[in-house]
Amino acid sequence: MFASDYSYWILFESSGKLRLNRVARDILNRYVPFSPQLRTELQKHPILKESMDSFEAKKEDSFRESKKIQPLLPSRKRSSGGFRNNSIF
Repeated sequence: MFASDYSYWILFESSGKLRLNRVARDILNRYVPFSPQLRTELQKHPILKESMDSFEAKKEDSFRESKKIQPLLPSRKRSSGGFRNNSIF
């Protein structure tokens, strides 16, 4: 079922041709979002706008939460190098 919905998501929904029900569309929009440019274009479609706006709001909330938590985390300095033998990379 997921493979079928996913193929409809990529083939049809990405071009604004609605083939999925609201629940499937919301799930795919949440976990397999389109690129930002495509999302902006699809937000013009009234049926897709609600789902796209919901995704953007959740993304912004998540970003705000990570900004609140970041100062509480211990700072980590990057080590130079990383690999012992850099000649192969």
